[in-house]
Amino acid sequence: MNDVPEKSVSVIVAAAGVGTRMRADVRKPWLTVAGEPIVVHVLKRFVGLDITREVILVVHPEDVARAEALRERFDGLLVTVGGEHRVASVRAGLACVSAEARLIAVQDGVRPLADEDVIRRTCEAALEKGAAIPVVPVRGTLKEIPVEPSASGPALIARTATREGLYEAQTPQVFHAEVLRKAYAQLDDMSVTDDAQVVERSGGVVAAVPGSVRNIKITTPEDLRLAEVLLHE
Repeated sequence: MNDVPEKSVSVIVAAAGVGTRMRADVRKPWLTVAGEPIVVHVLKRFVGLDITREVILVVHPEDVARAEALRERFDGLLVTVGGEHRVASVRAGLACVSAEARLIAVQDGVRPLADEDVIRRTCEAALEKGAAIPVVPVRGTLKEIPVEPSASGPALIARTATREGLYEAQTPQVFHAEVLRKAYAQLDDMSVTDDAQVVERSGGVVAAVPGSVRNIKITTPEDLRLAEVLLHE
């Protein structure tokens, strides 16, 4: 693989989500873990890397003031307002990306444990292949259940699915700048769940590289407690 040139990667941190499963009064990116808001840990992973050109933080409209305050800590940080859906938020970030950016990395604003090896490995693969994401193998046994089980009653299992060849996608997801811009320009479906899917829909091919089991996305209170332990390590 090729080494990633200095200051060639623009990073979009998607942190505009509400996070209803967290059952908290504060939006997920601003929940405190290991003494700092989750999103601050995310920014620390990218700001200061030699390959980073700029970091664009996309936030909920009500979080603009606290996001702007972070510019005192993170030199050159850009802040913009996201939309109701992830697609709208990434598009808002794309509008701020420098024309000189060679690669664009999109990072979940609630994934604070992406280590430098994963970041560099994914950027190197994207530089070579045009698009790349980190992945980890699916570990558990998978059951297809048409109706979600609930406390009010059980649900019937339709079948057991094979996990062979199945992987969980992580971030950062990294793309040649023109590849991601073109894919989002063509997209008219708000239901996509990650940026690799956007590129796939446009006919692009996405490479996969090894991710890390530590690179968790904080979705539930249990995830928050696990992140606390991992960050203290």
